[in-house]
Amino acid sequence: MGRGGTLLALTVLIMQLVTAYAEVRIASVQPISSKYGPAKIMRDGEILWSEMVNARGGFLINGTYHHVRIISIDVGADNDAKMIQNTIDAVNSVANGTYGVVHAMFSPYTTFLTESLAIETEKHQILSCAAGKSYNSNLAN
Repeated sequence: MGRGGTLLALTVLIMQLVTAYAEVRIASVQPISSKYGPAKIMRDGEILWSEMVNARGGFLINGTYHHVRIISIDVGADNDAKMIQNTIDAVNSVANGTYGVVHAMFSPYTTFLTESLAIETEKHQILSCAAGKSYNSNLAN
């Protein structure tokens, strides 16, 4: 599923989870200040998506509109091991309430950071959204 389909799936899940809050808060965990240039493009796309949702009034959940707020967390570093640790720390900060209530997290660019985020969000039962190519070996032939 591409990024658009992933965002649509996340939208449906958020609509089911959020009812008591004025806004839907999503943490975008990206290695912005790293060698992985597409991370900034992904984060900018997430912000554009939130602006488009908000321009239409937000998510309509149980008769009430809720705007989207993207909370950008930069986990970039000069080496991959530090970025993994920064990603783990970011999830723990979200889980501990450092950023207030966060309803979901966008996974970072690069597989190894997405894996780190997935493991940590599962521990804390935080909804996360990952995008990228998928491959089904059963359909390869």
